[in-house]
Amino acid sequence: MEQFSLDKKRLISICIPTFKRQLLLSDLLLSLSKIKIPDDYSVEYIIIDNDENGSAREVADEFKYRINFKVKYIIQPVKNISIARNTALENAEGELIAFIDDDETADENWLNNLFICLNKFNADGVFGLVVPRFENGTDEKYKKREYYFSEMDESGTDARFMFSGSVLIKSEVIKEYKIYFDPEFGLTGGEDADFFNRLKSKGAKFVNCREAVSYEYISKDRTKLKFFLNRFIRGGQTYTRNLIKSGGRVKAIIVSVKSVLKLLVGTILLLPSVFSTHFRIISLMYIGNGIGELRGLTGWHKNLH
Repeated sequence: MEQFSLDKKRLISICIPTFKRQLLLSDLLLSLSKIKIPDDYSVEYIIIDNDENGSAREVADEFKYRINFKVKYIIQPVKNISIARNTALENAEGELIAFIDDDETADENWLNNLFICLNKFNADGVFGLVVPRFENGTDEKYKKREYYFSEMDESGTDARFMFSGSVLIKSEVIKEYKIYFDPEFGLTGGEDADFFNRLKSKGAKFVNCREAVSYEYISKDRTKLKFFLNRFIRGGQTYTRNLIKSGGRVKAIIVSVKSVLKLLVGTILLLPSVFSTHFRIISLMYIGNGIGELRGLTGWHKNLH
């Protein structure tokens, strides 16, 4: 596939699915109004409101008056994050497509650095570094990035963890392979990992870009143990569901055995977790992953959206 250059005018579509987060969406759009655009490029913003009542319309309208780029505001009434993301793809006219979540804000060089990495490493898609932005008053012991996000290797390395919160991808890759977000993951989570893993299995190249920074808002509610447990359950069930979907049922069964061991390890770690926040979260990770992997194998999925 061709490498994008700055020889001629091209369009980048920045896609933003949102659901009842008007204040956070407003913060995101304010940050996007200040980002640097690659030379000789234009951008369009596609805001997909997954609230049938159109609660984001006023915020989107204010954004339209603030910038000189095209803004598409579309209501997708079916509550399903996969369908919302697909609606964005269907309406994106850009040769490059970016996704960013509605609870993030973008550094001014976010898009530029994604673009630079895409070209520098001749990739089909590139993932940015998401950094937590904590609510005021959050307990210091919970302010560790690794509690909320997977680790990211050096820029240019193969992306081991793929997500839609900060990504730039060539639209031709999606069109060529005809791969879209699976609605079956639209309420359980994991739709982005499934989407990018299927593209990767077709030969698409995805790399990391630590220089492309965005900041995700972490509310105090997300420092509660229930949040961590749900997150780890989702990760476990997504992992085994993807294995089964890709034909790896035998491997998934092996994973299920390991998941039982994870439950045992997590239970053992409950004792030291009484005295340590770190052990408490590690314990929940083992227990949550174990539960999620078993759920993914049996087809019993916990809806998180």
